Amino acid sequence: MRRTFTSLARLLYRPLSLSDNSLAMALVTYTLLSALASGLQSRFHPEVLGVSFSKAIGVVIAEFCAIKLGCYLLDVRGGGASGVELIGYGGYKFVGCVIDDSHLAKTDTPAE
Repeated sequence: MRRTFTSLARLLYRPLSLSDNSLAMALVTYTLLSALASGLQSRFHPEVLGVSFSKAIGVVIAEFCAIKLGCYLLDVRGGGASGVELIGYGGYKFVGCVIDDSHLAKTDTPAE
């Protein structure tokens, strides 16, 4: 029985570097929810989708560059995270944004 559980655990667990769609799911969820929040506040325009997605991609790229620059300046070598892992971990910041936007979607007053 133990052998079956171990085999099942290996099949279900995928390291972050192999999970290539985690960032895409986070970005799409953030973009759609921010569009929903602006629509509920009667400020929706189709450009909201492009603007929020572009800002999100810009934040991910800026964070990646800042981390790589920090690693270069601190002379971090070898066992650090790869670029794919850094970008994948960068998608997790949108979880808080999604929670915040879902709160805005429930309220009628815009956050300023």
